[in-house]
Amino acid sequence: QRATLPELHDYLRIEIEHLHNIPSYLHSDNLLRHAYYYCSERPLYLERVGGTSMSNVGFIIARYTPHWDTLRELLAPFAETINQQDYSEKL
Repeated sequence: QRATLPELHDYLRIEIEHLHNIPSYLHSDNLLRHAYYYCSERPLYLERVGGTSMSNVGFIIARYTPHWDTLRELLAPFAETINQQDYSEKL
């Protein structure tokens, strides 16, 4: 709710962009969709949110981190296939 303050609208846009596809990922069994999120959308989110004036970005990222770690663990056995894709990061 704090992000609804006018000075934090940039942060709010970034957070909304990051979260809007999560429901579709939860219902997907497509390995490469999950890999795309982890290797492209997650790094873009981190880059963008790091440039905001939101004071508790570290706290917010810490809340996502265990979920990202779990996703990375689940993707790791498929790293060879995933790393052949044109994603911004490799596993």
